[in-house]
Amino acid sequence: MSVNPNSLKNLKKAVKFTKGDSRIKNGRAKGSRNRRTIFLELLEHMSDCTDPAGNTVELSLADQIALAIINKATEGHVSAANLVLDCAYGKLKDIPEAEQPIPQIDWSRYTEEDINLLNDLIKKGTPEQP
Repeated sequence: MSVNPNSLKNLKKAVKFTKGDSRIKNGRAKGSRNRRTIFLELLEHMSDCTDPAGNTVELSLADQIALAIINKATEGHVSAANLVLDCAYGKLKDIPEAEQPIPQIDWSRYTEEDINLLNDLIKKGTPEQP
């Protein structure tokens, strides 16, 4: 496989950058805002909107976005509902069936009469109301 002679010429022309070289940019200028800062400032902006009760209130854009997502969730959008529930209660973790704890019952503290009563209730399917 042969090498293009033009690419070799370009390699020979290459100049190594050294410290203090004026051609080197130091990245973003000091004091300039990054994207996160800009979004956070905009999300704090207050404006009038209608709350779920129908009242006109002044809310931040972040609060208005949260309300919009909650409204979508109540309309049946599954991804919006998942986002709302995950934010409110944390993500659910599936426990494999083999790792689920098996409840242990200490039957020695129950009398034979208690156990018979429990069996009768299970057979009926519902406990009796006092």
